[in-house]
Amino acid sequence: MRFTINELLNSRTREEIVNGAKEEAAAESAKILAKTREELKAEKEAALSEIRSEVSSLSVAVAEKIIRKELTPDAEQLALLDRLAEEASHAPLN
Repeated sequence: MRFTINELLNSRTREEIVNGAKEEAAAESAKILAKTREELKAEKEAALSEIRSEVSSLSVAVAEKIIRKELTPDAEQLALLDRLAEEASHAPLN
């Protein structure tokens, strides 16, 4: 079977177009996947940070309740407890 020059060029051009489209699709897919991974990583870090903050707040609240039960209600001890609770709520999280 013999092909004309136009048929050969059209066949080659079609292949080039298809291969180019496949390469572009693969590159775009990789780009979207990388972006999605970064977004998921950021969301995970935000969620972990929020959980750490909640755990810290709950820990301080529990400790405060325990200490309040064990301390006598004089003003000096309550002031100390308030100061410690305030310091704990501003302490950096690890």
